[in-house]
Amino acid sequence: MGQREPMNMNGIRNKYACVIGGLLFAVISCHGQGTVIYHNAGDVSVRGTGLSSETYGVDMDGNSTEDFVFSALTSFRIYSATGGKSVGIPTSPGELGSWSIPLLEGLLIGPTLSSSLDWTGSFQPNFPPDSWIGPTLHSRNNAGSSGYWNPQVGTLLTAYVGVEFNIDEAVHYGWIQVTVGGIGNGGIIHDWAYNSVPDMPILAGQVPEPSTWALLIGGGSVLFWRCRRKTGRSA
Repeated sequence: MGQREPMNMNGIRNKYACVIGGLLFAVISCHGQGTVIYHNAGDVSVRGTGLSSETYGVDMDGNSTEDFVFSALTSFRIYSATGGKSVGIPTSPGELGSWSIPLLEGLLIGPTLSSSLDWTGSFQPNFPPDSWIGPTLHSRNNAGSSGYWNPQVGTLLTAYVGVEFNIDEAVHYGWIQVTVGGIGNGGIIHDWAYNSVPDMPILAGQVPEPSTWALLIGGGSVLFWRCRRKTGRSA
């Protein structure tokens, strides 16, 4: 029977170091990059004709609860029955609700807003029952139109609604991309995203970057391959 060769402890230690280093690299990368949760709604049209209304609920975090609802009838509004808020400004004194403000791509959405903006919520009026009033995007009737989401006739406006909502009592910030324009009140809901880290801001239109993940995975593979080559030489 042949004599067994002694174990190369340095080689074993190098292999374990490579494995642990790769795992730590993956964990740190996921924690640093995987904070934006994105959902594509598929361009949902919400239109009100003045005689019939339409609504569309937005479940920001996928927990089967509508965090925000878009409602189109005599006006196009966004409200929340769960305590959510959106970026807007108060209406004139004595009027109900507030005005939603369209945000441009890249604008920071978080605890601190521009001095002219505020986080505006929703409330239930005395009548009709079970109804909600939230910030108005735009309102159109025979007398004219009003609101900040109010493009010129024959044009469309695509922008972002900045939103604040809770997950397990922790505050999160996100955006909803909407297009308005055309005849009547209403618009198209395109997609939304939020920052999964509580109290941390997000940029309007910010989404996870697949190219970043590919770079991280590729870099981790090269690092592991180099460790294996180094271990093989020292064996």
